[in-house]
Amino acid sequence: MQINLNHINIPKEKLNTVVNENLAVIRKNCRRKHFISIVGKSAAAVAVIAAVTGLCMTNPVMAEKLTRLGEIFGLTQDEQRYPGDYAENSVPLSGTNVCESNGITITLSEFVCTTESLTVSVRIESAEGFPEGFINNLRSPDATDPGVHLYLETTQKDNASDSAAEAFDANFLELTGDLLDNNTIAGMVRIDFNLYPYNSYEIPETFQWDLQIYNIINPAGLGKTGLDFALPGEWTFSNQITKQKEISSKTIEVNDYAPNGEGISTVTVTPYEVTVNYDYNKSAVQPDAPAIGSICILDANGKYIPDKIGLFSPEGFNITSITAYYMPAPEDETSTEITDRIQSLRQADEADGGTQLREYVEGACIYKIEIPLN
Repeated sequence: MQINLNHINIPKEKLNTVVNENLAVIRKNCRRKHFISIVGKSAAAVAVIAAVTGLCMTNPVMAEKLTRLGEIFGLTQDEQRYPGDYAENSVPLSGTNVCESNGITITLSEFVCTTESLTVSVRIESAEGFPEGFINNLRSPDATDPGVHLYLETTQKDNASDSAAEAFDANFLELTGDLLDNNTIAGMVRIDFNLYPYNSYEIPETFQWDLQIYNIINPAGLGKTGLDFALPGEWTFSNQITKQKEISSKTIEVNDYAPNGEGISTVTVTPYEVTVNYDYNKSAVQPDAPAIGSICILDANGKYIPDKIGLFSPEGFNITSITAYYMPAPEDETSTEITDRIQSLRQADEADGGTQLREYVEGACIYKIEIPLN
């Protein structure tokens, strides 16, 4: 018997409710996917890994010789996805923060820890110099990106909760920084507490952070073997981290929802990041609420904020306030007319300093949420 699915009667109102209830969950899950998709798990890359015991130590004196306090942050903080003055707030790591394996020494020098993230400065030194092919593959093909990028394949664990005590296998930390010379790479890694797995439990004010790095992967080397693409070893670190209360962090209660129940519960602002907590409120759902396709966020000047999962840097934006515009879903689900229009007007505004985008979304949106942040 052949079943024609097109003839199955599904109540439209019930279907919309189910979809809307899950959109907020989907947006939060996107944070988990974003964390995992930073770099794919490649069988070929894993095959490169060698378990070589390294020499690890608690040596603040050695770390001081390698870098002055805040020096690496000062060199590389402007090249980050979340830029800012990290050097000013840097605190030295005092646990096991220096480790050598296979002729390569990794030093975790300082950290900055807000309510939203942990950022650590990293120095990687090769006694004999990095392989020429590895260095040649470090640079981005984008001429406007002068920095270097690496992926550190790791296992991490902390003592934040019983369930979190198990090691997180094959996490990838992205290091962005500079090649100082043929023997030295300096950069920063960032752990976002709003991304999986850290958003599955509450990070305490003080916690023990254990990190094992077992592969230094060149972005050009994903899925490839050989020292031109990956440097295997075993570098082990253990440090106590305390959130820095002196770094300003402000959470604004919003609790505003569109007619379909989608909305924003809170917004948290630090000097380095803005976290928009998307939510769903079933009690806010109105009958026959129109479907929402996308959300466009503008700063106080009407400048487009490239936010997809509720996380963005405040750098370059006037965040005395932000406005979230809930745009209608296109009648044709394959249509990109609205998103294309937003991107086109965004580019026009960037070119001439205009406000065409704000004028468009003000007239076309189904709902908007204005959020004062000052």
